[in-house]
Parts: sequence; structure tokens; C-alpha cells
Amino acid sequence: MRRLLIALVLVPGLALGQATSIITTDTVQSACALDAANETCQVSMKGKTSVGFIVTANTTPTGMVMVAEESRDGTNWMKVPFVADDDGDCAWTVTNAQLATTGFQRSIAIGSGVRFARVRLLSRTTLETTVAVTATDTRPVECRNPGQAMVSPAVSTAVILTELIPIPTQVDSTNLSTYITSIVASSSAASSTAADAHFTLRYGTGSACGTGTTLLVTLAMNVANGGVVWALPPGSAIKVPAGNAVCWIHSVAGSKTISATYFQAF
Repeated sequence: MRRLLIALVLVPGLALGQATSIITTDTVQSACALDAANETCQVSMKGKTSVGFIVTANTTPTGMVMVAEESRDGTNWMKVPFVADDDGDCAWTVTNAQLATTGFQRSIAIGSGVRFARVRLLSRTTLETTVAVTATDTRPVECRNPGQAMVSPAVSTAVILTELIPIPTQVDSTNLSTYITSIVASSSAASSTAADAHFTLRYGTGSACGTGTTLLVTLAMNVANGGVVWALPPGSAIKVPAGNAVCWIHSVAGSKTISATYFQAF
């Protein structure tokens, strides 16, 4: 016992019952200059539980769209969402405007058993952005707010045949499907029995969904200065295939507004 006490005096960093702590280092892939479609910035997730990325420099790129991906074998990859740490908003792509902003950052919502994570450019027109991807053993994040709002402003014309619900240009609608969860629409004019005189939601390509037009949902008929509120139960959505615009139709003349909530996924 006497020898043990002497040893403890000589080694002040130890005490009876005290356990040593192990500090692991983060796994960082930095200075990834992304300037072409399908270029990636990848990190190993060995011993790590969370991962995210930050834009460290840029040269004002154009035409960029970025996705996040995970892999359990380093060969097969699956897309996963980005998450904003402050409010849990979830998005399947990062836009050019965000990639052109030094300091922009997002977490990546990975699953269990993941060995590798990366960000990948889907597209790029000019110049480059530089990012760093960091894997750590800090708290993982979850998507809490998967919905986004798309709004068509109030319009007033002699006759409205179709009004486009604008899917934001920064969303990669070529690769992502749109899932609509709720709609609010109103019109100063009453519906009638004429063609397309009920509130109708459709999708298609070309001007005002004019090519490949497909009925998505018939919302309702309305009285003058009336409208409709339409929503699906939580966890449900109506899918619009990738590469299509979304339009609503109400053929009678009047002032009209429509807004919808949606999320985008593969």
C-alpha cells in the first residue's frame, strides 16, 4: 500500500478510480475542388456517427446542383438528404446559390451501418466550388421538416386556362420527383360545368404543362370568391414524376391564387 501511494504521488495525472479518456480525431476531407458533374468529396465513417460539409471557397460557379450519398461497401451508393441544423429542414439537393456562398454548411442524414459518405455534383456549368466534408462522433441529425412551400402569386386576367405552380429552379426537377401534400386555392369566379372549370391539378412538360398533360387530382368546384383547402394525412403525398411541371386549371375568368406544400425525393 505504501508503494502504491508513492506511485500516485509521482504520477499526479492518475487517481484511485479515475478512468483515462480517449479523444478521437475527426475524419476530414478538405480542399475538394468540385468543377465537373459527378465529382465527389468522400470521407470514411469508421468510428464516426455523423457527417456534414461546408463550402470553404468558391469562384462564383454556375449551374451547380449537389446531392449527398452514403455507402456500406464503397461501391454501391444511395442518396440521402441534407439537413439544416437550426430547424431540421430537409432537402435532397444543394443549390448553386448555396454552393456559391463561402461558409454555407449542412449536415447529412446517414443511416446505420454506413462506412462511407460523400457529396457529389449532379451538374455544373462554369467555374468551381471548394468544400470540406467532416465525419465526427457528435450527435447525428434527423429531418424534422421535409416540406417546402411553392406558391403561385395572385393573378388577374380575362381568362385563366392554366396557371403554373412554380417548382423552384434550384431544385433538380430532372432527377427528383415532386410529392405534393397540401393545396390552398381560391378564385373570385365561380366554377361552372364548362371544360376545365373546376379546380384541377395536372402535370406535364412544355408551356403550362401542355405536353403529356396528366390529371393529378380534381380538387373541387367553388362559389365566387370561394376556394378549397386540400390536404393528405401525415405521411401521405401524391407523386409527380421527375421532369414534369405542376399546373392547376380553372378556366373561368377571375383573380386567383394557389399555394401548395411539397417535398422532393427520388
